[in-house]
Order: sequence, then C-alpha cells, then structure tokens
Amino acid sequence: MDDDLTGMQLVVEVYDNSGNFEGEWDYEVTRDSLERWEEADSQDFNEGKSLVRYLLISRLKDHCSLTWRLLTNNVCLGEFIEGGVPQDLIAEIPRLNIINTAVDKMYSCLSQLVIDEEIRMVH
Repeated sequence: MDDDLTGMQLVVEVYDNSGNFEGEWDYEVTRDSLERWEEADSQDFNEGKSLVRYLLISRLKDHCSLTWRLLTNNVCLGEFIEGGVPQDLIAEIPRLNIINTAVDKMYSCLSQLVIDEEIRMVH
C-alpha cells in the first residue's frame, strides 16, 4: 500500500462450524487506521485484538444478520469486544465460533499487512 493510497479492502472468508463456506466479509481499512492499530497492538496485544473485534462487529449485521442476532442476544457487546465470544457459549451455540475464528483471521491478516507495508519491522 502506498503512502498516498487512502485505503484498501480486507476480505475474510468465513466458514461455519462444520467447515461449510459462509461467505466473504469485507472491511475498509485505511493506512492511517492501520498505523493507529499497529501502535495500539504493539503496546498491548489485547488492545489490538479488541480493535479487531470492534471492526468485525461494525459490519457483522450487514454480513450475517443471523450471527449478529445470536451474538447480540447472548453476549454483551462490551464484553465481546474485550474478550470475544466465551467458549462456554460456543459450546451451547456452535455457530458463534465463526466470529472468534473471523477475528483471529483478521488479526493475522492485519499483523502481516503491517509487516508487508513496513509499518512494523520484524526483528
């Protein structure tokens, strides 16, 4: 991504708990937001992960209204942003696992992107 490029699209392929393709969830990411995310993530991994969860829920209702309803009916959004979907809830409602999996994929993609774009240097 060039410095003068204003943004890019982050696309995450999502699969249900049985491995069936659910679709692609897309998110707009600007270089500025990527740099701010990197700063927060480098100071505190949990903060970086929380920001990714916030990014995910910002469009979850558009991407998958059923999953959005399951999440909002069973989890306080503030608690989700802080720690994801609890494992005991995933045991009860396996479909909610796609949210934690998508967050992990998004985090991994953003972590690689900040390295590729030389925002973060690998030592």
